[in-house]
This record gives sequence, structure tokens and C-alpha cells, in this order.
Amino acid sequence: MSYKLYYFDGRGRGEIIRLVFAAAGVDFEDIRFDLEEWESKYRAISPTGLCPYLVDPVTGKTLVQSGAIARLLAARSGLAASDEQEFYRVERILHQLTDIEDLAIDILFGPEEKRPAFKKEFLETKAPYHFGILAGYLREASDSKFAAAGKSLTLADLALINLIDFMEFIGPEAQELAAGFVEFAAHRKHALESNKKLADYLANRKPGALPF
Repeated sequence: MSYKLYYFDGRGRGEIIRLVFAAAGVDFEDIRFDLEEWESKYRAISPTGLCPYLVDPVTGKTLVQSGAIARLLAARSGLAASDEQEFYRVERILHQLTDIEDLAIDILFGPEEKRPAFKKEFLETKAPYHFGILAGYLREASDSKFAAAGKSLTLADLALINLIDFMEFIGPEAQELAAGFVEFAAHRKHALESNKKLADYLANRKPGALPF
């Protein structure tokens, strides 16, 4: 049996799991669906009524919560921290990224009349603040060049790449803002050079049908 990932035909919360599989070179079934198929077929078989969810051939169970799934797969595939200090640095980055993701979700899926204000605040204050913190973490890790200052690629690297890539769904202003932090491009270059499978996945990734 292979892993089976169930998620919308978009990146969203499922993409970090796909990136772990790609970086680890693990085959999986990428089961994608649109909103109508989700409501008519796949929601009913989700343990929580939410997605993504993953059928795990190791335990025979269906796993939920994208962050928990990604952390488990990272631990299984050599993409987790090697010691407690690196563990802290990985988690520090992951939680910083979650703060940004929550803001992006408000822009894309919040009350429609509030989305322009959410986006304006994100571009003018929130994103520069959070991006600045992340860039600082990367400068701290400059000797390593990996996000968590370790000796190899971890989930923190994948999640950071995923978040910066996701700015395309917020708009060109957000992409331009992220591009202004040279640390992000340098980090991405090193991460992809360190893992050809990840680089190949990103180079050949096709856009999903859904805009997120």
C-alpha cells in the first residue's frame, strides 16, 4: 500500500504534505477534488469533516491536521530536527509561518467586504513585520544556510518555501514584498540545490484548478 493524500485541487493546506513527500522521494497517491466533489463524496469519509487527510499505510489509520501529518512524515523521512535546539528552531519558524498563513486566510476567505482592508493591513504592516522576523532567523542561520541552522533540510525549509510561494495567491504586491527580502531567495536556492527531488517537483508543479 502507498500513502493516500486527500485534498482539494489546489495547494492550500495540503501542499506542505506534498513537499515532504517530494523532498523525501516517497511515492503517494495525490487524490484531488473540487468543491462539489468534496461536499458530495469526500467530506463524508473524512474523520473530522475537514481536509487534508491522509491514509497511512504504516498504521492503517486515517490521519488529520496538515501540520501534524507533515511533522510525522518529516520524522519518518529524515526531515526532522536532529537535536532539541534544532527542534526549537524548526518549531519557531513553523509557528511564525502559521501566523502569516492565518492572515492570508482572512484575505482569501474572510468576509468579502473586509478582504480589501485585511489585504491592505497585511501589505503595509503585518507582512513586513513577519517577513522581517523570518529574515532575521535566516541571517542567524547563515553559516548553515538551512532555515533551522542544522546540517540538512528540514520541515522548516519546506514550510518557508511553501509560504513564500503562496504569496502569488495574495497578489503581485505580496510577491514583490517577499522578493524584497533577499534572504528568502538565497535560502530557496540553497534548499533546492541540496535536494534535487524537491527542485524537480517545484519545477514541474502544475497549477491546481482552485486559486489557493
